[in-house]
Amino acid sequence: MKEAIEKGVLPQFDWYLHPVYVSDEEMEEFTELSDKIAKAFYAIKNNNNTKEFLKKLEEDEGSLETLEDFVKLIEKARFKRLEVPKEWKDLAVLVAQRRWLIHRSLPKIEKAIEMAREYYFRGKKIIVFAMDIGSCEYIKEKLNEDIDDVFVVHSNVQDPFEVIKAFKGCKSGILIGARMLDEGLDIPDAEVGLNVAASKTRIQLIQRLGRILRKHGDKRPIFHHFVGVPHERDYLDFEDPFWILDEVSWVRIRL
Repeated sequence: MKEAIEKGVLPQFDWYLHPVYVSDEEMEEFTELSDKIAKAFYAIKNNNNTKEFLKKLEEDEGSLETLEDFVKLIEKARFKRLEVPKEWKDLAVLVAQRRWLIHRSLPKIEKAIEMAREYYFRGKKIIVFAMDIGSCEYIKEKLNEDIDDVFVVHSNVQDPFEVIKAFKGCKSGILIGARMLDEGLDIPDAEVGLNVAASKTRIQLIQRLGRILRKHGDKRPIFHHFVGVPHERDYLDFEDPFWILDEVSWVRIRL
């Protein structure tokens, strides 16, 4: 990307990160899930059935020390087509619920909505990257309170290409979408990206950046990355090395 900017293929752009604490209500659920995960993880570590399962995986007892180890072992079991113990499946569900709570945190979505509204009334063309269909519709509903030029594309939209075409024809407007916006979207005059979706890989994040990094006149694109973060008191020590909460990883690396 740096080389592409130096050669003039891509424009210079600004990138801002916005860590936003989850709400009090979300923190209650997050704390509850954290407690359940801690208890379930240590119960699995001290379970005799775990020793037998590790033998099937051709692993020794020391291979299960952190939750990162746990996730890797589950993936290995699936690769080897081994039946995963029920208590392992239950813990995996809890971990997924905990991550999803952060990814869909309402305060960061509300902050992105506020920023989208500000940019729109400054005459800008904005793309909002949301986590799922529910988030897309929520953002649309809030923005529609005082903005007409709001467009949404996701798998439940009958003709997303017509929606994108309508957005392209607007001088200013807001396009909201989930994964459908990650690739193949060319709107040169879109200059603001607001990302409230989790990025599973560096490539996915760069793809979203690419939606606004199109040469168009003298525009200087702006990309805002909103990150839902829990309070430190609810971090799980044994999970810290693995924080596959990709959003949190980006904040720690960049700030």
